[in-house]
Amino acid sequence: MQTSIFSDAHWLRTENQGYGQLPIPRVLDHKIYQVISKWIDLNENARKEAAKSIQESQRFAFLAFSERMASLAVRKKVLISYLQA
Repeated sequence: MQTSIFSDAHWLRTENQGYGQLPIPRVLDHKIYQVISKWIDLNENARKEAAKSIQESQRFAFLAFSERMASLAVRKKVLISYLQA
């Protein structure tokens, strides 16, 4: 059972400066996506255990990631709607 997903992502505590304001997409978006995907693949108990190791600085990066991906989804939907019109 791999519960060290977030502690192994120590780079997330230092590479997130100004991340929310950067153009989308960035390499960091993909790296964060990979971490979240690994967490999703865990069973429920392992996810709970892994989540305990998330550091405060990482929480802000995940928040920024969620906002960035929501923005990207809206942009893509608007673009697709425009192209289909």
